[in-house]
Amino acid sequence: MKKIYSTILLLTLNFLVYSQGPEFTIDFEGTDPLNNLPSGVTSVDPDNTRGNVLAFVGANVYFFETDGGDIVQQDTGVVEDRAQFANTIFTDGGNKLLQTDYTGHIIINETALGTDSFTLRLNYMVFGHGMGSTDCGIITIVGNDAGVWKSDRITSRNGGFTTGLDITAIGTATGGFPYGTVEPTSRDFVITYNATDKLYRLYKDGALSTTSTVAQPSGEWDTRKVYLGFSGRNSIGSGDGVDHINTATGEFTANGVRNDGRTADLQTRMDNIQVYQRAISDAEVTTLFNGGTLSAYSQTKEIFSAYPNPVVDYLNFSSKDVYSVDIYNILGAKVSSQNALNGVDMTKLNKGIYLVKTKNNKGLDLATIKVVKK
Repeated sequence: MKKIYSTILLLTLNFLVYSQGPEFTIDFEGTDPLNNLPSGVTSVDPDNTRGNVLAFVGANVYFFETDGGDIVQQDTGVVEDRAQFANTIFTDGGNKLLQTDYTGHIIINETALGTDSFTLRLNYMVFGHGMGSTDCGIITIVGNDAGVWKSDRITSRNGGFTTGLDITAIGTATGGFPYGTVEPTSRDFVITYNATDKLYRLYKDGALSTTSTVAQPSGEWDTRKVYLGFSGRNSIGSGDGVDHINTATGEFTANGVRNDGRTADLQTRMDNIQVYQRAISDAEVTTLFNGGTLSAYSQTKEIFSAYPNPVVDYLNFSSKDVYSVDIYNILGAKVSSQNALNGVDMTKLNKGIYLVKTKNNKGLDLATIKVVKK
């Protein structure tokens, strides 16, 4: 009877460990969503103490001019010296979403992203400039490289703004609009970073658009942060390309501008922000776009068990891919870190429930298993 019970327990653990859902989804519904964001996610309003921004709105281009207001169309091209309003929850067709004015943005830090591969998915719309292709708006990655803070960007290659991550343009109006009178369109945008090949991949509406052509060091930076809707760097094609990151603190000291002083940022709307602490596959991106869910066994990781569980002294792993182990108590505090091959020694730990997080020799997460110490 005891043997049968152990087998059932291990199978249950395998199912729980390999759930494929996101770490969280932010849909901006509910009461006061901007003050109830998941851990590791921050809403940042424009800093009007830095002064107004100089914003250009081209003829026939759509933009919003009031706090929480709907989009309007500009008759003739105009440059406006304007204060910005705070990040706002806007209701569109019964759905709530986030509306940001130029330098307003969202920061997702390493608590949410994890330390290795990650996926960021969201519905993204940008507007307010006469740009021919706004390939994915402004997305900035910040991290610490051997004690020096650095930043890199993903955005339109041919829209006059900064370019980053060694990508090429990924198609007209990926997250925005074409020239003319067409209203901005929300796109399902996905960026993945795979720590195995160190490449970024960009997806639009369920299909792969482009891949970095060489390994990208920014994915390996420590204490990574992703800024949604903020450049922090002057334009390259129409500016001097100066990066305003403080290399000692990892904070930006100024907003990005063009050589004529116009802001390098965009107005945005965002919804359904999801983070996965792994790089989802091309097929999984398509599945999500088509409204499906990810199978618990669609991941290419090996399904393995840990035994005995409950454990008295030594916890064995059926997988030979485990290289290191971090052990956390039920409160989330790390209590042990060990190199491991076939198992891990838990002799010195107090009785209780622990989460055992395993990684391979590339530092990639394999599984997190709940273990009872007797």
